[in-house]
Amino acid sequence: MTDFFDLRTISLTLGIVYITMGIIMINHSANRKCYPGFYQWTVAVITIGSGFTLVSFRDIFSDILTIVLANVFIYASEVLFYSGFRTFAGKKWISCCHLIIFLIFAFGIHPYFTFISPNLNLRIIVISFYALFYHVKILMVIRELSSKSEFKINKLFLGTLIFLILMLFMRGLFYMFFRQNVIDYMEPGNLHNMLSFSLIIVNIFYVFGLMDLNLQMLERELLRKQQESEVKEEKYRQLVDFSLQGLIIIRENPLKIVFASRQIESITGYAKDELLGLSDTQGIELVHFEDRPRFMQNLRERLSGKKMDTGHEYRIVTRSGEIRWIEAYSSKVEYDGEPALNAVMIDITKRKKAEFALRESQERYERLANRLKDTLIFFSHKPNGELIYVSEGIHLVGTVAPEEAKGKRWKDIVQWTEESLDVINKNTIKSIDEPENSAAFELSYHHPDQTIHYLYVYIYSIYNPNISHRILEGVAIDITRQKRASEKMKILMQAIENTPASVVITDVKGDITYSNPAFSQITGYSKEEVLGKNPRVLNSGIHDKEFFKKMWDSLSQGKIWRSDICNKKKDGTLFWESVSISPIRDELNSSIVSYVAVKEDITEKRELESLKADVERIMRHDLKSPLNAIINFPEVIKAEGKISESQMKMLGMIQKSGKKMLDMIELSLDIFKMESGTYQYLPKTVELLGLIRQVIDQNHGLILSKKIGVDVIINEELMVEPVSQSVVVLSDERLLYSLLSNLLLNAIEASPYENTIRLLITKRAFSPVKLEICNRGVVPPSIRESFFEKYKTHGKSKGTGLGTYSAKLLCSAMNYTIKMQTFDETDTTCIRIEMPE
Repeated sequence: MTDFFDLRTISLTLGIVYITMGIIMINHSANRKCYPGFYQWTVAVITIGSGFTLVSFRDIFSDILTIVLANVFIYASEVLFYSGFRTFAGKKWISCCHLIIFLIFAFGIHPYFTFISPNLNLRIIVISFYALFYHVKILMVIRELSSKSEFKINKLFLGTLIFLILMLFMRGLFYMFFRQNVIDYMEPGNLHNMLSFSLIIVNIFYVFGLMDLNLQMLERELLRKQQESEVKEEKYRQLVDFSLQGLIIIRENPLKIVFASRQIESITGYAKDELLGLSDTQGIELVHFEDRPRFMQNLRERLSGKKMDTGHEYRIVTRSGEIRWIEAYSSKVEYDGEPALNAVMIDITKRKKAEFALRESQERYERLANRLKDTLIFFSHKPNGELIYVSEGIHLVGTVAPEEAKGKRWKDIVQWTEESLDVINKNTIKSIDEPENSAAFELSYHHPDQTIHYLYVYIYSIYNPNISHRILEGVAIDITRQKRASEKMKILMQAIENTPASVVITDVKGDITYSNPAFSQITGYSKEEVLGKNPRVLNSGIHDKEFFKKMWDSLSQGKIWRSDICNKKKDGTLFWESVSISPIRDELNSSIVSYVAVKEDITEKRELESLKADVERIMRHDLKSPLNAIINFPEVIKAEGKISESQMKMLGMIQKSGKKMLDMIELSLDIFKMESGTYQYLPKTVELLGLIRQVIDQNHGLILSKKIGVDVIINEELMVEPVSQSVVVLSDERLLYSLLSNLLLNAIEASPYENTIRLLITKRAFSPVKLEICNRGVVPPSIRESFFEKYKTHGKSKGTGLGTYSAKLLCSAMNYTIKMQTFDETDTTCIRIEMPE
C-alpha cells in the first residue's frame, strides 16, 4: 500500500498551480474589460498560491513562522474571494450574515487544522466544500443573468469530474504495472489525499471557468452594446432623416462630403449619391462665391479646434441655380478614425426673405418719413398723449427734436387752439372705444412764426404688448398751404363769380364744366343749360372753319390764344367778345387737362371804334383839302416874285410843315390800316444814314436843350461828317422815317441830361442790317413786359404810350423784328431792330 501524495508535494503543487493561474488571470485581464469581482478573485488566487507555497517550505524555515504566514495568506485569499463574490453578485445574494458566518467559519478552520489536527487534506476538503457553496451561488446568479446558460459552467464541472476519474485511474494503473503496488482507494489517508487532489483540480478548472465566464460575459456585453448601438444608430438616422435640420459630415483631408441626411438633399437639390461623389472643389462651389472666403476661413478655424459658439449664415447655390440661405452649426468629430466636421444646417431662406422684406419696409418707412418730413408727421402715443415715437416731421409744429419729444405729451410740445384740444380729446376717446374704426380730423395750432397752421390727422388704435394696453398711431399732414390756397381760391372764386367778364372752363374735349354768372347774363343761357355742352352753341356762323382750326392748333400746342369772336346769344342776337383762352396743364405730367376762357363783351367798343374810324376818315379827307391848298399856296406867291429872301425862307418853312402834316395824316391812315389788317406794304430801297441824319436834325433843338450827344457807329466805327458810306435797306421811306423818329424821340426823352445816345449799325454781307438805339436809364419793371403795348407809358407827363406801340406796328408791317433790352447792372436800355437790305 502506498501514499497517494505527500504533504509537500500537494502544497508545492497547489502553490505553483494557483500562482500560475493568477498570472494567467492577470494576463487575461490586461487587454480586456472584466466583469465585477474578477480582479479580487485574481488577487485571491495568487495569494492562496503564495500561502500553499510557504507551507511546502515548512521544514526549511521556522515551522511556526511558515505556518502562521501561510495561514495569513490563505485566510486573506478567502477574504478576497468573498469580496470578489460580493462585488460580482451584489447585495441581493450576499448579506452581512454571510460575511460574518464565512469569517468565523474560516477563522475556526485554519487554527483547528493547524494546531489541533494538522491534516492539510482535511482542511482543503472542508474549505473547498465551503467554497463550492459559493460556487453554486455564482451559478445561480449566472443562470438568472442568462436563461440560455451560455457560460457552460455545468459542462465545466462535468468535464472536470471525468478528467479526475481518468487521471486517478491512470495513476492506479501506473503504480500497479510499474511499481507492482496496488492502491487502496478506500483507505482513509488515500481517500483524503484523493479528494484533496480532486478538489484542487476542480478549483484549477474553476479558474479557467472564471476566465471563460469573463470572455463570454464580455462577448455578450459587446453583442448587447453593438445591438443597442445599431438600434440607436437606426433611431438616430431616422431622427436625422426626418428632422427639419440637415446633417452633413465633411472629412478634413481631403475635403469631402462623407455623409448627408435627407434634409440636405432637400436643401441643395442634389441626391445623396451626388453629394457624396462631389470633389473638394465641387463641394466648395455649392457655397455662393461671395460667401466662399468666409466659409473657408470658418471651416479651417473649426477644423483646427477653435471654439465657435454661434452659427454662421451662408448662401448656397442649389442644383437648379436657386440661391438659398442656410444657418450652419458645426463641431469637430472623428469619422472612421479620421478628423471631420459635423455640421447641422437649417434652411433659413424664408426667414431671410422676411428679414430683407422687413428691412426694406423699415428703410422705406424711414425714407418716406425723412423725405416727407416737411409735410408729414408719423407718430404713436399713449391715450394720455405721451409720445412713444415721432418722425423728423415734428419740426413742423415746433423746435423739439424727435428724441426730445419721446416721453412728452402733445400739449407740452404743440400750442393747440382751444377748438383743436376738444377735437383731440373727442377723437382719442372714440378711437380707443371703437378700435375697429379709424378717425380723421383737422387741427390748428399756433406756429412759432406767430401764425395759425393747420394739420389733417389720421389715427387708429392698436394693442401694444410692451405696455399691455392700446396706443394710438397715425400720421399728421401739414395742410397750411392748402388751407391758405383754399382761402385764396374762395376769394378768387368770389371775384370770378362777381366779375363782369364772362369766364368759361371746359375739359380737353371742349365740353363746358363751369361758367360764371356773367356768362349767363351776357348769353342768356343758365349754368345748368350749358354744363356738359360745347361752346359751339354760341357759334354765330360768321367765322369759317379755318378760324377755329387755327384756334385749336394753338391751344393744342399749349399756347394762349387771343382774338375777337362774334357769337350768338340764346335769343339769336349777335355780339362780339374779346376772348383769351389758356390751356391748364397737370402739374405731374404737364398734360393739358382743361381750358379757361375769359371773355369780354366788346360789342359797344367795336361800334365806337367803327364810328371813330369813320370820323377819322372824314377828318383826314376834310383836312387834306385845305392842307393841300396851304402846301401849294407858297408856290403861287413865289411865282409872282417881288419877295425877299427872308420871306422866301418863311414860305419854304410853311410848305415843309404842311408836307409833314400831310405825311402825318397819311401815316395815321396807314396805321389805322395796319391795325385793321388792310395795309399793303410796298418796299423800296432806302438809304438809312440819310434818314437818320434827317431825324437827328429834326430833334436838334431838344438835343441841345438836354445837352445830349448822338453818336452813329457803323460796324464799330464812329460816323463823321462828311459821310462817305451808305447803308441801303428795303423799306418804305415814310414808315421808316416815322419809326426812327419815334424811337429817337423816346430815347432823348428817357435819357438824363448830359449823356450820349448811341446808334449802332451793323452791316454784314448776306445778313440783315441791325440797328441798336441805346440810351442811359432803364425801363421800369412795371412796364417791361408791356413795353410795346398801346397806351403803356411811365414817368412822362405828356406821354401817350403810342410811340413804342406805333414803332412795333410799323416794324410788323415792314417785316422787321424789334426787341427791347434793359440792363439794371449798367443802367442802359437798347432797342434792337433787324431789317433786310
